[in-house]
Amino acid sequence: MRLLIIGAGFAGMYAALSAARLRDIQGVSPDDLEIALIAPQPTLVIRPRLYEPKPETLTAPLLDVLEAIDVAYIQGSAETIDTKAQTVQITIPKGARKTLSYDRLVVATGSRLFRPNIPGLAEHGFSVDSLDDAIALDKHLHSLSNRPAVNGRDTVVVAGGGFTGIEAATELPARLRKIFGQDAKARVIIVERNDAIAPDMGEGPRPLIEDALRKLGVETRLGAGVASLDKSGVTLSTGEHIETETVVWAAGIRAAPLTVQIPAERDNFGRLLVDRHLRVPGVAGVFATGDAARAACDDEGNYALMSCQHATRMGAFAGNNAAAELLGVPTRPYHQKAYVTCLDLGEAGALFTRGWERNVEMVGDVAKKTKQEINTVWIYPPRAERAAALASADPERVTSLWTHDATTAALSWPCGLLNHDQPEPELKQETDMNLHNTSYPATAKPEELVPSRYAVKVGEIDVLVISDGVLPLPSAMLAHNADPSVRAAWLDDMFLPPDAFDWALNVVVVRSGAQTILIDAGLGLDPDLHLPRAGQLVKRLEAAGIDLASVTDVVLTHMHMDHVGGLLVEGVKERLRPDLRIHVAAAEVKFWEAPDFSRVSMPPGFPDALRATAKRFANEYHNQLRTFDDEHEVAPGVVVRRTGGHTPGHSVVRVASGGDRLTFAGDLVFTVGFEHPDWHNGFEHDPEEAARVRIDLLRELAANRELLVATHMPFPSVGHVAVAGDAFRWVPAFWDY
Repeated sequence: MRLLIIGAGFAGMYAALSAARLRDIQGVSPDDLEIALIAPQPTLVIRPRLYEPKPETLTAPLLDVLEAIDVAYIQGSAETIDTKAQTVQITIPKGARKTLSYDRLVVATGSRLFRPNIPGLAEHGFSVDSLDDAIALDKHLHSLSNRPAVNGRDTVVVAGGGFTGIEAATELPARLRKIFGQDAKARVIIVERNDAIAPDMGEGPRPLIEDALRKLGVETRLGAGVASLDKSGVTLSTGEHIETETVVWAAGIRAAPLTVQIPAERDNFGRLLVDRHLRVPGVAGVFATGDAARAACDDEGNYALMSCQHATRMGAFAGNNAAAELLGVPTRPYHQKAYVTCLDLGEAGALFTRGWERNVEMVGDVAKKTKQEINTVWIYPPRAERAAALASADPERVTSLWTHDATTAALSWPCGLLNHDQPEPELKQETDMNLHNTSYPATAKPEELVPSRYAVKVGEIDVLVISDGVLPLPSAMLAHNADPSVRAAWLDDMFLPPDAFDWALNVVVVRSGAQTILIDAGLGLDPDLHLPRAGQLVKRLEAAGIDLASVTDVVLTHMHMDHVGGLLVEGVKERLRPDLRIHVAAAEVKFWEAPDFSRVSMPPGFPDALRATAKRFANEYHNQLRTFDDEHEVAPGVVVRRTGGHTPGHSVVRVASGGDRLTFAGDLVFTVGFEHPDWHNGFEHDPEEAARVRIDLLRELAANRELLVATHMPFPSVGHVAVAGDAFRWVPAFWDY
C-alpha cells in the first residue's frame, strides 16, 4: 500500500508525521504501508516569517525528520493527477517525468499569492509570498542604498491592508532605517481597497492597529486600489500617483493550481470542498488539506482559514485519516473550534486575539513575546528523533495548546513543535532511556526550568520517573499520631517549614518488550482544588516525547485522586488506545463503591474530592479495568502485588530483569517513614496496617538492596534503603548526568 502526500508545507509535513504515527501505533511496517512525500525540495519554508529581513535563513530541513519516521522523500514537482487511474505524474530533476501510483492521496499543495492582471504588476511588483519572492525583495531593498535618494527611493507602498500587508508594512520602517541609516525619512504607505484597515480583524482590534500604524509613521490610503505600476511608481484607482521604486503586493491568496485537476467542487479561492474527515467527496482515495481545502472547523459555520495555524492541524487529521483507511481503523473528524491570531506590529509590538470574534487579550511587548515564540520555535518542525517526531503529530493535540491561555501563550504551545536549533537545558540522564516514544528532550520553557524526568535501566527494562508536580499539604498530615513537638523537630532537622510542606507527586513509565506501561496517572487538573503546581503529567509526558496513544497498560497503585486524576483530564481518554488495559486490585475497586474515611486525617474537602474522583474514574474507565486479587504479571518482569494498608487494595509494582530489581512503592513510603515508619500518614485508611506493611517492605528492600521509587518521595525518588538501628535510612541514588 502507498500513501502519497503532495507538498512539504505545514499541512504536508504534518500529514506525513501523523500518518507515520498511526502506522507506528498499529505496528505496521513501512514495507507494508509506504508513506511518501513529494516536493521540489525537502525543506519547510517558514512562510509566516517571510516579511522579516534575511529571508534566506527562514527554512528548516525536513529530510532527517522524514527519515527518522520512515517516510520516503520523492524529489519532484507534481504536474498531473489522474484520480481514475490513481496516479500522480511528477517532474523530477533534469526535466524527466515519472508516474507514481497511490492507494491514498493527500493534496497539501498550499496556496499562491493572487496576482491580478494589473498593468505593470508583473514587471514592477514585489511580494513576500514565496522564499524566492522574499529574497528578491530583500535584495532590492538593500540595493536602494546605492541609488540617489530621489524619485521615491525611500518610499515603499504595500498593496493590501490585511494580515500579511500589515505585518510587512510595520516591519519596513526598521528595515529601511537599517539600510538607509537611522536618520533616514523612510515612508511606508498601505493601500487598502476597503474603507478600513485590517477589514477581517473586526472592530475590536482595529483601533489598536491604527494606533500602532500612527506610532510607526505608516500612512494609509483607504478605499483605493492599485490601478497600474511603472518605473516611476504606482497609480491608485483614485488617480493619486505615488513615486516609489518599491511596491509590495499583499492582496489575497488562492489555492495552488493543482487543485483544478481533482474533479470536485472548489470554492472561490480554488480550495477543494472536503467533508469533516477531509476527504474530497466523490473522488475515491483523495484527501485535501491545508490551503488546498475548504474545511468546516466546527458546527457553528466557521471554516478553516488559509493560515499556518489551520494548515498544521488539518494536515495532521488528513494524514491520520488517509492512513486509517488503509489500515482499517476509524478515521477522526477534523475539528478546530479554538482560534487565535497574533499580529506582528513591528516596533509597536504585537496584537493577540482569541476567537472568531477577535477578542483582544494581549498587546504591545507582551504580545510581541508570544509572536516571537511562535515565529522562532513553535512553527518549526519537530526534532529528527523518531519518538519525539511521532509524538508531535497526535491530531487531537496539534495546535490545541496554541489557544490554551493567553496569559501564558508563549509558554504553552505544543511541545512537539520544536525548533531544531534550540538548546537542551535539561539533564542528559533524562534522554538516556530507550523507550519507544519516550525520553526525547523538549525545549524547556521558562516554567519548566526544573528537572521533571529521570531514566533508570533495570536489566533490559527501561524505567522513567516523571514528576507530576508538588502538592502543598499541612505538616500535621505527615504524622497525625506523633507528638507535635517531635514532628516539629523532625521538620526543623530537615530544613522544612513547621506548618506546611510540598509533597512530591511522581509517576513512572516502564517499557518492557512491546508494552509501554504507565504506573499511576498523577493528580490531574481539578480547578476546585486550587493546586496550580500539581497536575503536570500530561505536558511532561509530551515533553518527554511520550505519546499517550503508545501506552498499552496503566497500573494503579490505588484510586486516590493523585493517582487517577491524570486520566480524567479533558481530552486524555480520547488520546488513549481503545484497547488500553488498566490494572488495579479488585479490593480497591470494591472499597471505592462505599469508601470509609473514618480513620483518615485530611484537610476539609479532600474526602469529598477523593470520593467523587474515584467514582468518576470507575464510571469512565470501567470497560478498561482489569482487576486482580493478589498479584498479576503485567508484562515480562513487571508484576503488581496488592499490599493493602494505605487503602484496602493498595499495591506495589516490582520490576526485575537481568538480576536488577526496582520497586515502585506507591504511597507505602514517605520521607518521614524511614526514621519513623510507625507514624501514621493522614491519607491512610488503615494506619496500623499501613505501618506494618511499610516496615515489612523497608526490611525487604534493605535486605535485597534493590532500588526504591515512591510517589511522594522528593523527585526523582530513586534510591536504596538501609537499616539504621530500629528504623531505616534513605540513601538517594547519585544522579547520572
